[in-house]
This record gives sequence, structure tokens and C-alpha cells, in this order.
Amino acid sequence: MRTFIGYGRFTREAMRGLLHMFEDRTEPVSSSSSLWGRPISWHMTPGCEFDWMLLAVAPNEGVVATAGLVATGGRAQDTKIARIPKRN
Repeated sequence: MRTFIGYGRFTREAMRGLLHMFEDRTEPVSSSSSLWGRPISWHMTPGCEFDWMLLAVAPNEGVVATAGLVATGGRAQDTKIARIPKRN
């Protein structure tokens, strides 16, 4: 499996919801990791170009995009995935 960085923005509705009630998404991501790979870290980066970042080991980009949707509760947009090159 390869290492990927997934990042994106929350939808406008998600940002409104986060202001009223923050939801810890660690459990949904961790409990579903056996289906898709292994999360390394999850970061919220509001105020930057992207609102969240997921670093994970997974079989392909599509799986990481799905994990990003799970991590954001399905409230993600402008998601991008980058593969980290293997070391020699």
C-alpha cells in the first residue's frame, strides 16, 4: 500500500455546524480503517486554503477520498489526493 495526503474544504453547511457543535470524527475514521487502510493523522486547518488534511496508508487514491468523506461526515468539497513517492 502507498501513503497519500488527502485535503479539502468543508461545505458551507459543515462550517456552520462546526461553529455550533464540534464533532470528533476520530472514531468513524478509525473504526472503518480496516476496510480501507490505515490513517496516520487527521488535521483541521481552518483559515488556510484547505480546511482539513488526512495522511493515510491506502491501496489507491479513491479509497483515501472516501476516507476523507467519512472523516468529514460527508461534508467535504474540493477534495484533492496526492500520493507520496516511495523512498528508495
